[in-house]
Amino acid sequence: AVQLRNPVIVRAEGEPVEVRQGSVVYQVRRRGFNLVDQVVFNAHTFLRPGARGAVLVLKDGRELLPEGEAQVRVETHGPWSARLRVEGAYPGGYRFVARITFVSGKSWFHAEHEVVSGDAAQIASVVVEADFNLPAAPLSTAFGARRRADREATSWAVVTDGALTVDVATVGAWSDTGSVRCEAGADGRFRAIFPFE
Repeated sequence: AVQLRNPVIVRAEGEPVEVRQGSVVYQVRRRGFNLVDQVVFNAHTFLRPGARGAVLVLKDGRELLPEGEAQVRVETHGPWSARLRVEGAYPGGYRFVARITFVSGKSWFHAEHEVVSGDAAQIASVVVEADFNLPAAPLSTAFGARRRADREATSWAVVTDGALTVDVATVGAWSDTGSVRCEAGADGRFRAIFPFE
């Protein structure tokens, strides 16, 4: 039998949903859904509370946050990987589906967020926000973009305080209709702005 070093274990009862991968713990809230709400590694929390997650920005400037309680279904329970399917709503008749995947032996997660109903002609962008907990400031950031070997357009951002580092990559980062823009503030606030297609 193959010995799996850091099996992925999902605890879906209670709030928040918890995905454990060895010493890394990810938390996903149903109420106040904001993709992954917390990442804990060796007792260090990598995110500060209060980030808005995936914000729907309309062409008139209104910013919509997920409302009510999102429905979380565990599609894959582990031990090699786990995938959560999240269904929820924004005000104004917009609904979304998010898929969040966690993989054994990898200290990252993969998130997909799709608006599946509502007046798409009114949507300007989706802005994914996070608030990195990197206390040994000042922060340094680096940004880049490239095409992978499979021709997929990818952009990335690295934010570090010299002791801890957070990497963010966006796949499908640019097309004929626009490109993803990443911003990182001196306080650790991070935004990835996705033009709506």
